[in-house]
Amino acid sequence: MSLRAPGKRAIQAAVDDFTPFKGNSISGTKVSENGYVSYGRLPEPFRKALLHGTLNGSVDFVIYSYATPIAWHACGGWIAPPVEYSKTTTQHQNVIKTAIANKDFYKDAKW
Repeated sequence: MSLRAPGKRAIQAAVDDFTPFKGNSISGTKVSENGYVSYGRLPEPFRKALLHGTLNGSVDFVIYSYATPIAWHACGGWIAPPVEYSKTTTQHQNVIKTAIANKDFYKDAKW
């Protein structure tokens, strides 16, 4: 199923303003809100980087597809590991990459 406009707007708000959101298969959360980060199917090198960032306080926001982190904000920038997952997660990753590269791109999305 295609990610609809409300989901794209939620992702854009998360990327631009760190606004938490929860959809059926994608969500974004501030790390400080719950102190817990799920690693899901994230490969080991990225898992270690995310763990290190959460322990030292540099990671402040994580976006998940299902239970796997697919992007996180650390040290003033976004990290979106180039890892392939399912078709749905790939779509999520593409929307996130577009949102990161283009502030407000999906803000008024109606498609």
